[in-house]
Formats: sequence, C-alpha cells, structure tokens
Amino acid sequence: TSIEFIFDTEPKPREFLVEDFMPAHESGLLVAQGGSGKGHLQLNLTPALALGSSFGPFEVRKPRGVVLVSYEDDAEEFHRRFWAAMELRYRDDRDGLTVDWRRELRDVLVRRVRFVNLRGLTKAHLGPTLRDHVLRVVAKVEDPGALFIDPLGRIVPPGVQINSQEGAGVIV
Repeated sequence: TSIEFIFDTEPKPREFLVEDFMPAHESGLLVAQGGSGKGHLQLNLTPALALGSSFGPFEVRKPRGVVLVSYEDDAEEFHRRFWAAMELRYRDDRDGLTVDWRRELRDVLVRRVRFVNLRGLTKAHLGPTLRDHVLRVVAKVEDPGALFIDPLGRIVPPGVQINSQEGAGVIV
C-alpha cells in the first residue's frame, strides 16, 4: 500500500469516549484477578459516560449510552452496586448528597443505561441467540458507546482462549 495519502491531508484526531483514557470504536479487555474491582470500575465509568461527566481527572466530552452484561450479578446485586456507585459519586462528605440523583438524573440514565442479566444461563444458551438478544438491548439505548461484559471468560465458546489472537477475533 502506498503511503502517499499521508502527505495529502492531516490525520483525523483520535476519538475518545473518555479523553486520554478510553478510545472510541475500539474493543479491549480489562483483565485482573477476581474481586480486584473490575466491576466497580465499570459501574463508575457508566454514569460518567451516560451523563457526560468526568471520570476522575479524565473528561467525557460527549454523553454516550452504556450496556452492562453480567454473568455473575443478578438484577438485585446490580441494583445494590449501581445504587452505591451513584451515592458515592454524588456524595459531599460535608453536606451529604449534593444532588438527588434519583430524581434529577433518572430520565437520562434510564435512556442511556441498560443491564443484561445472564446469571444462571448455561453454555447451551450462549451463541447467536444471546448475541442477538444483547444487540436488541443495545438498540434500545440512546447513542450507545460502550458495552461491558463481565466476566467475558464465562461466555466465550468452549476451547477459546481470550488472551490470544484467535480468542480476540471470536469475541469481536
């Protein structure tokens, strides 16, 4: 391939979901030992993405929809964890909650966040049917930008290693 195009125009800037932290239009893996906080990271990234607010020192320039797919947490556990993440996000230790997020942010979060509970499914339920179900959920989210699958290792086809080129291709 010729590199002539490089000299004709300046490159487009990279697009980020979370500035200098999470590029848009990319897939990636968050790999760590169980119980190390991967789910908490996802639950704290979710409102930042959905509301277009900061994630620590990183800016979210454009709000985007988020779908959380869980093979471990049922709806009741998701309820507890998301509630706790939102309360911590909007807590001011001096004065208590700085915003009644349940009232003020409800409509935006309902439009931009969905949860898919896969707990209890067996390998027989996985594959194209599951993929199609998740895609129908993604289609209901306003301007989807992120899809978190936790834990990915439990829903890949048997024999696929997710830390390999072959596994990465199957996942994408």
